[in-house]
Amino acid sequence: MWYLNDDLVDSSYHAENENQVINHISVPNIQRSQHRANLECRARNTVLISPVSKTVSIELNLRPLSVSILQRHSQLSTHTQYEITCESWGSHPPPTLLWFLEGQELKGVTTEESRSSNTSVSRLLFTPTPEFDGKRLICRASNPLLPGTAIEDFWQLRVVYSPILSLRLGSSINPNAIKFQDDVYYECVIRANPPAVKLTWYHNGENLKHTPTSGIIMSNQSLALQKVTRASAGIYVCSATNNEGEGRSNPVELKVMYAPTCRNDLSSAEGTPVIIAASRSEDVNITCEMDALPESLRFHWAHTNTVGEAVDLEPEIYTSQGSKSFLFYNLRSEEDFGTLLCWAQNSIGTAERPCIYQIVPAVDISNYKQYPNYGIKHSFSSSPQFPRHG
Repeated sequence: MWYLNDDLVDSSYHAENENQVINHISVPNIQRSQHRANLECRARNTVLISPVSKTVSIELNLRPLSVSILQRHSQLSTHTQYEITCESWGSHPPPTLLWFLEGQELKGVTTEESRSSNTSVSRLLFTPTPEFDGKRLICRASNPLLPGTAIEDFWQLRVVYSPILSLRLGSSINPNAIKFQDDVYYECVIRANPPAVKLTWYHNGENLKHTPTSGIIMSNQSLALQKVTRASAGIYVCSATNNEGEGRSNPVELKVMYAPTCRNDLSSAEGTPVIIAASRSEDVNITCEMDALPESLRFHWAHTNTVGEAVDLEPEIYTSQGSKSFLFYNLRSEEDFGTLLCWAQNSIGTAERPCIYQIVPAVDISNYKQYPNYGIKHSFSSSPQFPRHG
């Protein structure tokens, strides 16, 4: 006879022979409630002794009945690490619990089981990124032995984060062809949640102000620079803030191409000549240096003698390298004294003013002390040496 949890379910049997009796049982439409039920076969041939029996436990493969993501937050911050719990009930053997962000599986989860309640729990430890915002976090429970029985729960994430900025020059601007007096504009692309409440611009680390009279115009997320000069060159950065903090963009360098300018003019008054005291028959080496961008320059030298005659110098007596030209000048007569002019040209234009070098006889150097701004250079030779004057 067969008993299901001590309830008699089948008492029929037939004798195979005088020593063997058989009872076959079939349990149709087995139910989830019969999972782990005891099915017992008892046999007896007299009431005088206790029956003998064998018991089997019914083990069913069961699909998961529920799956739930617990501890849902109204919003998540990129500055915080979270532990999210997914709970599933009803599966046997225990389900496989997987986490997905939209269609991509997430790793780094821990799973634990509770046999007493037929419940399984998976915990996901993660720090959200801005890319998580608006996406669905999915917990999927499935019984690998029962294909097609997977169930899911999802949570639409709202992630708050400090501004993420990307700075770029206007799409119509070639960064390698910006010239003196050109107009330039920058675009600052901002991604933030909540929206950014303040936008700041920096030039070489200094805060820029909206100054239309100076050609600095700020509008929404753009910066316009009108009629740029050499002073406009440098590194530009945009910065924005919200409740989550501050974000800064990538630095973008502005290069302003300009025609050559004499380096001597950068340290003294424009057009001030450099006085070079030399003796007749002396070789004078003069370096002319220009400030320019691009720095690839073509140089030209000219000489005006003491009687006012002007002549171009032969290219054979000077060499050029980048932004410098080196003149090897030989003083042979009184007419070789006078003024040397150094000109330069690049792809942007020609220098407005040359570098000026006044060659004077060394014995007459005292006559030039009336010009306090002149930089006196002394050229050394076998003749008596004179000290340099600053």
